[in-house]
Amino acid sequence: MCGTMPLYMFSVGTIGFYIILFFAVYIQVFLLVTYLDNRKTIPRRKKSIVLETYPTVTVLVPCYNEEKTIAGTVDSLLTLEYPQDKFNILLIDDGSCDTTLSIMHSYEKYPNVSVLHQENAGKHEALNAGLRSITSEFVATLDADSFITPLALQRVIAMFHQSSDIQSVVSSILIYKPKNLVQIAQKAEYEMSVYVKSMLAHIGGLHVTPGPFSVFRRSVFDAVGMYRQAYNTEDGEMALRIQKYGYRIGYCADSYVYTVAPDTIAKLFKQRVRWTYGFLRNLMDYREMLFKKRYAGLAFFTLPSAIISFITVVVVSVLVLVSLVDLVTRVVQKISAAGVDSVSISFNNVELYVSTAVLIMVVLYILVFIAIMIGRIMAQQQKRSWKDLIMFVIMSGTIAPVWIIKSMIDASMSRQSRWK
Repeated sequence: MCGTMPLYMFSVGTIGFYIILFFAVYIQVFLLVTYLDNRKTIPRRKKSIVLETYPTVTVLVPCYNEEKTIAGTVDSLLTLEYPQDKFNILLIDDGSCDTTLSIMHSYEKYPNVSVLHQENAGKHEALNAGLRSITSEFVATLDADSFITPLALQRVIAMFHQSSDIQSVVSSILIYKPKNLVQIAQKAEYEMSVYVKSMLAHIGGLHVTPGPFSVFRRSVFDAVGMYRQAYNTEDGEMALRIQKYGYRIGYCADSYVYTVAPDTIAKLFKQRVRWTYGFLRNLMDYREMLFKKRYAGLAFFTLPSAIISFITVVVVSVLVLVSLVDLVTRVVQKISAAGVDSVSISFNNVELYVSTAVLIMVVLYILVFIAIMIGRIMAQQQKRSWKDLIMFVIMSGTIAPVWIIKSMIDASMSRQSRWK
């Protein structure tokens, strides 16, 4: 049939879009309802708190060529409002070939700071080296390009005091001083993640214990084992493993840590391919957790939602590509047959296809806007801006599908990614 797309393509496209609409809206509405049910229990403390006891804590800072940021990371740790004799900082150099190690040594003048050096073996081995050398009751991880806020540690420890069955607590991660459009787009994304992760924690659905300040009971590593390479996403694999063993992961919404975001599209793309690829491979390794009642929201919401999202990206991308090819083909055929002036394309059944797409965009972006606003409130962010919202929409609609598809291809072909 020349000049028109086969009707079955419209049927498949329309059905596909309605299914996508249902699941996409369902996920956002579910998170919103969870927030409305639990909003009064979310802490928004602004002042220091006094703990009944102050257990010993060691903060592990694995580093590889972080000479630009390591000093700021350590400086932020030294400002923590926590008894100095109760927490230690262990800086672990993973075979850096810049000045990272020498900068680390300059901080050994502080009594609670020590340095450990190893030949380059990867972040997971750097963390394991740190775990083997400490005896504290709690252990925290902090990436060397992240900066912690003074009250973060005491708030996390307070959460451990409130619930003895929690074995790890995750903090809220925000973007440190975004300077260009790429980082500004991530600012809105990270603010929304404060809200999303907090809601996932309420249903037992956290799927990662991020490098930027996650805290663990030291004993949990005796129970579940040390870090694994895990496709260079050891923090995601550890979260799945902890929950596979039946332990809980909590989220401290008002424990804030700032991280330096990729400042170019190329760097962002590489980071997100690694994250998504690692998530997919870890999901394959832990697929037996899907739809098992004992794993709560992780098994019935977080992991299935991720799978649906990835499938959605592929389906939408294919449908858009097919539509564009069909449109171009018809234009070329019209021009070839009767010249440029004769080009007038009737969309017929495409109208339904387009109207459905528009409806999806309107509904989803309203819900996304609400999610970002709630995240900003939870993160106590005072500055209001439309620029980051606009850039986030552009990023999520253009670049994100590409890195997701690439990650899926890499995962299916078992291609390995690198930490750096």
